[in-house]
Amino acid sequence: NSANWKRNMFTVMFLKNLGLDVFGDRALWNPLCGGTILSYLCFFGNLECGCAMIDCRSQLRIVLHLFHALKMNGIIREGQIPMLDMLHDCFKSSRGIWEGSLPQKGEFVQRFWICFGMSIADAKRMA
Repeated sequence: NSANWKRNMFTVMFLKNLGLDVFGDRALWNPLCGGTILSYLCFFGNLECGCAMIDCRSQLRIVLHLFHALKMNGIIREGQIPMLDMLHDCFKSSRGIWEGSLPQKGEFVQRFWICFGMSIADAKRMA
C-alpha cells in the first residue's frame, strides 16, 4: 500500500508542475485522444507516401489519363467516383503525370504516349 501511495504522490506532484512555464503548451492526453491523433497521423502520412509511391509503375498515370479522357467525353460525370475526383484534382497540375497542361479532346492518346517518354513523332504515329 505504501508503494502505491508514493507512486501516486509522484504523479500528483508532476501534474501540479504542468502549469509552469518550463512545460510550455504541452498537455497530457488520455489514451483515446492519443490513439486518435496517432491514427490520424499514420493515415495521412501513409496516404501521402502512397501517392508518391503509387506511380512507380505508372499506375496513377494510366488511371488519371483514362479518367480524364472519360470525363472530358462525358462518359463519367464529376462526383461519380469521388476517390478519382480527389486524385485528379490533386495531380491536375503535376508535370510528372501530364507533361504540361491537361490534354484536350483529340490529343488524349498522343499526350498519353508522350508522358511515357515517346518522341512527338512516334506519339503522333501511335495515336
